[in-house]
Amino acid sequence: MLTKSANKHNRFFGTAQKLEDKLIRMIENGDITERMDPKERTKRLVEQFNWDKNDTLKIWSFGPENVGANLLVDQVKQAQYMNEVKDSVVNAFLSATKCGVLAEENLRGVRFNIVDSTLHTDSVHRNAPQI
Repeated sequence: MLTKSANKHNRFFGTAQKLEDKLIRMIENGDITERMDPKERTKRLVEQFNWDKNDTLKIWSFGPENVGANLLVDQVKQAQYMNEVKDSVVNAFLSATKCGVLAEENLRGVRFNIVDSTLHTDSVHRNAPQI
């Protein structure tokens, strides 16, 4: 996928994939949460679901409402300014997972990976892309 900011100065490239049914159930039951110890969450995701350790440490958000069974993962390597736009991107992700694709139903069971970004060097132009 490709998404651009409203001013067309910033771009994110990413992929989406379905989460495993067992992982979805664990998230919905509260066995894996955004608030749990990152080391414990990493251990579970690596051992039970064969996730890459670096991906588990760069989970930006669960959505919708920081508890749902959708994940936003930062897989960008060596991109500048990612931390500056993180809050805006997470807010867009939370909104998109809350509103869904059709009929404004919550999205469920999707992992979104941000794989690359092109961000404007001037901070005035670095507003978040619309997801």
